[in-house]
Amino acid sequence: MNLAAHPTLAWADICFSANTGRSHFNHRLGVVASSVAQARDKLTAFIEGQTAISGVFQNTVTPHKLAFLFTGLGSEYINMGRQLYETQPTFRQSLDRCDEILGLEKPLLSVFSEQMLNETALFALEYALAKLWQSWGIEPDVVMGHSVGEYVAACIAGVFSLEDGLKLIAAQAEFERIAAEVTYATPQIPLCSNGQLVRDDIATPAYWSRLMRQPVRFAARLCLPEGVGTLLVSLRQGEPDWQQLLQSLGELYVRGVSVDWSGFDQDYSRMRIELPTYPFQRQRYWIDFTKDF
Repeated sequence: MNLAAHPTLAWADICFSANTGRSHFNHRLGVVASSVAQARDKLTAFIEGQTAISGVFQNTVTPHKLAFLFTGLGSEYINMGRQLYETQPTFRQSLDRCDEILGLEKPLLSVFSEQMLNETALFALEYALAKLWQSWGIEPDVVMGHSVGEYVAACIAGVFSLEDGLKLIAAQAEFERIAAEVTYATPQIPLCSNGQLVRDDIATPAYWSRLMRQPVRFAARLCLPEGVGTLLVSLRQGEPDWQQLLQSLGELYVRGVSVDWSGFDQDYSRMRIELPTYPFQRQRYWIDFTKDF
C-alpha cells in the first residue's frame, strides 16, 4: 500500500488489518507510529538505510523465555500510569477493581496524581499493568518481584487472590494475623524469589510473615545467567505511558513473542480494510527446450 496515496485511512485500522490478517514470519519489522504520515516517514527512513530510528525495530525470531519483573518502591513517580488509565479500558478496569476491593476514601488515581505512590497503590498499578500485558497474549514463563513487587508476582502466579494480595499489602500493622487468614496455593507460574525458584514454601503464612520482617535482598540477574536477557520496561519517567508500552511491545514482537493482536484491539472498534498482497519478484523460471521430445 502506498501510504502517501491513502492519507485518509485510519492508521489504527491499517495496523489492525495487518496484525490480525497477515502471517507473521521469522524476519520481522515493527514500527510505532501515531499516524499514517509518521509511519510513512519512518518506513522511508528505514528503506533509505538510516539507523537508530525511534520506534522502529528489526529482528529475527529466536527461542526465548519471558519473565515479568515487578519492582518495589523507588521506581514510582507522580502521574505514573495516568495516561493508561485514561486510554486503556483493560488497565482501568483492573485498577478500578482494586479500588473497589480496598474501599478507600481517596481513589487510587488521585494518589497517582497528588503524591508518590504508597505500597498499596504501587501493588494495584503493577497488577493492572500485568493484566494489560496478559490481555494482549503476553504470558510470562516466570515471574519475580522486589519488595512490594513480590506480592504482585505471587498474585499473578496464583499463590493468592487479588483480594488477599491487597489485604496483605495493606495490613502492615497486624500482618501476621492477616497472613494467617489468607488462602494460599502453589504457584501456577514459576516464581523467583531472592535469586531462586520457590514452590510450596511460598504458599504459607510463615513465608510472608518472614518476608515482612527481613531486609530486602534482590537482584534480577541472580535469576539469569550473566549476559543473558534483555530488560524491557512498561513505564518510564519522562516518556508517555502509551509510547513506552508500545516500544516494549514492538521489541517483544520482533524477537518472536506471540502477541494476541485481536486481544490488543478488543476494547476498540476497528474496521478490517483491504491491504495489498505480498509483492512477487516476477522472475521467469520457465525452461526453454531447443529440441522436441
